[in-house]
Amino acid sequence: MDVTPPPSPLPITNEFKCTVCKKQFKSKHGLSRHKSIVRKYNETPEQEKIPDFLTDKFKEDIFYLIYRHLNKSSKNIGL
Repeated sequence: MDVTPPPSPLPITNEFKCTVCKKQFKSKHGLSRHKSIVRKYNETPEQEKIPDFLTDKFKEDIFYLIYRHLNKSSKNIGL
């Protein structure tokens, strides 16, 4: 008579894991709350393109301010 032990029940895991950061949660609600919080930090905010004439004007202003703070002997050296 061949006696085989009864099959053990499969372990029920109530662990929910975030696919992005691999953090584990006890409930589905905890995971969904985490995803809603993480989602807003993973999106890059839309930025406006700064016009070229403004960046050129900014560069001119910076060069002017640096040149103004140099002493007289360094102004004669050149660019």
